[in-house]
Formats: sequence, structure tokens, C-alpha cells
Amino acid sequence: MATLFLDCLALTAFLSGSAALLAQLSGRALGVALSASGRRWPVAALSALHAVPTYLIDHALAIVFSLTCDPLPVSGIANARAPAVGFWPIVIERLRHFALPLTALTPHQLCWIALLVRALVGQELRRRYVLAAMACGCGRRRALWLHAAPNATFPVATLRAARVAALVGGAVTIEIAFALPRPGCFAVSAAFARDHPVVVGCVVTAALIVGLANLIVDALALLLDPRLRRD
Repeated sequence: MATLFLDCLALTAFLSGSAALLAQLSGRALGVALSASGRRWPVAALSALHAVPTYLIDHALAIVFSLTCDPLPVSGIANARAPAVGFWPIVIERLRHFALPLTALTPHQLCWIALLVRALVGQELRRRYVLAAMACGCGRRRALWLHAAPNATFPVATLRAARVAALVGGAVTIEIAFALPRPGCFAVSAAFARDHPVVVGCVVTAALIVGLANLIVDALALLLDPRLRRD
């Protein structure tokens, strides 16, 4: 059981990690940009998109692209009829098969990060060190990106650990919707077959991943933020 699960876990880690990295980078930039613009409608649009469950997004993408767009496959990780040969053809084929799963898994995390960064940047802009920088001649945009944004995005990294469980759960629904041979399908198949050791192993592994992520983030927070060490 351990061998089968570990074989499936590598690509799941790639899928979840890629979605988390993409959401972190794009969400941070979008959140800071929203704080600088001050417009309301992008915030409302992100809030509405954040309310949409991941399983609705992945099923909608699977239905739309299965009917309209052949270059982006909606199931599996390889073309069984014409398998790719060579390093770069295999890489391109994998990217094509992971395009829709990443597109479905990223928006929920991206919207959450963007909204959180926007709120945190707004708080940092009212702090004295930012006001002092602008009083000394630093422009608002420069103070926003060089002073407020770095201090506002640090708490996001610590809160990301609390979202690991949601990311893992979203990855499971993505794997089922796009028929990826990963732990999501592995766990669901074991549940239907009443294979209790496999189900328990999947749950324990997911719990260990979440706990380890929180432990790593807490340790990094102590190293990166001297104020926490003083407390």
C-alpha cells in the first residue's frame, strides 16, 4: 500500500505545489495593485469568485473544454493513443494535461490571497513608518511596494499553512474530476471498496502533511520575524 501511495503522491505534490506557488505570486501582486487602485468592483469580483467551490470550477472546465478545445486534454496525464517520445515532448504533454487542473485549483487560493493582501496593505499604509517615509519625500507608489507590501505579505505566509488542508481537499476533487491517477482517486476507490487500511493511510498522510506544513511555517516565522522571538 505504501509503495502505491508514494508513487501517486509525487504528481499530487507537484500539482498542489504549483497551484500554491502560482496563487501566492499572482495573488500578492494583485492584492497590492488593488490596494493602490482603490477600486471596488475588482474586490467584489474576487469575492464572488472566491465563493465558487473548486468542484464547480473543475467540472465546468471539464465540460466546456471537452466540447470546444481539443489541445487541452480533460482527463489523464498522457495520451494513451499516441504517447510522447523524448524528454521535451513528454514535458509538453504533461503541461497540456496539467493546464486545466491547475486552472481549476488556483482561483480559490488566488482570490483569498489577493483579498487578504489588499486588507493588510491598507493597514500598513496607515502605520507611522509608511507615513514617515512619505513625509520624507517617498512617493505613495514607492512606499506601497517597498515598505508596506513586504510587511503586509509576511502574515500571508503564516496563514497559508492553515489553508494547506483546503488545498489538499481541492486537489482531491481535481484529481477525481480530471481522472488523474493520484491519491484522490486512490482514496475514493479504496473507500468504495471498503479497503479500510488504505483509507486510514490516506487520511493519516494528509494529516501529517498539514501538521508538517504548520510546523515549518511556525519555525520560519521565528527566524524571519525578530518580534516573535522577543515575545
